[in-house]
Amino acid sequence: ELPLPWALSSAEGFARGAVGLLGATGVVDTLSFGSESGDVSALSALAEALIDPRMVAMIRDEAAASASNYAVTRQTVIQRELGDSAKLLERSNDILAVEYLKAIFEQRLEMRPIAIQRTGSAHDQKRIGNSGYRSAAELRGMLAIGADAYSQMPRAAATVFLNEAHCGRGPVQLSQLEQGLLSRLRMLPEEAFLDLPDEGEGLGNRLRGAILTEPTLAEAYSAAKTKHFTLSRIRRMTMCAALGVRSGMADSTPPINGSQSLFQM
Repeated sequence: ELPLPWALSSAEGFARGAVGLLGATGVVDTLSFGSESGDVSALSALAEALIDPRMVAMIRDEAAASASNYAVTRQTVIQRELGDSAKLLERSNDILAVEYLKAIFEQRLEMRPIAIQRTGSAHDQKRIGNSGYRSAAELRGMLAIGADAYSQMPRAAATVFLNEAHCGRGPVQLSQLEQGLLSRLRMLPEEAFLDLPDEGEGLGNRLRGAILTEPTLAEAYSAAKTKHFTLSRIRRMTMCAALGVRSGMADSTPPINGSQSLFQM
């Protein structure tokens, strides 16, 4: 399993941790992943461009001088420099695919990538029509209202979910934890919000202020969000604060020594 700091990281950190963990096993020679395009050649070319020092410096400098967030700035630079390749950074799983490939290249792993084209509903969206698969968000929504989500899952996954439900261990919804999370977050000192992954430009203080004044997590997210700070970034930071994940914990790859505690790093 991917340790918590990497599971709560951005696409780049998530991919770096996952690929690094697989590479450390010494036995993984193929990485298969879903993507909207399914075009591993185009994804690989974009990944190589994004680790080119010249491109990295260009994106960093323009992000520092721009009022836009990093993702928007990167998209603008790629569109200008590489044209249609920028479209691959518009969809969630293509973005993650590019980060997987970047991690393979940067870690110099002998790992063959296979891109499987996704069908059905888009990431975090509802399916249109009756063809293709439902998104994980849609399945979670169905579980929350007691609808039959199990028939929409692969059989092996449905078996696991049904067994956990039968044992009283699931399904678990964030709404069931909300009061506990809010209580935990409101007791944290100011410093805890200033030492979070992705903290910067006053976002830690902005998030803390929203947590202290808004009655629900959703309203706190909304209050903290701006054009410059994405909702996904704010959600990750909130969970990191609640669970004690600090800045720098996911900067490298996961430790392979099982006796090493991540929270003593």
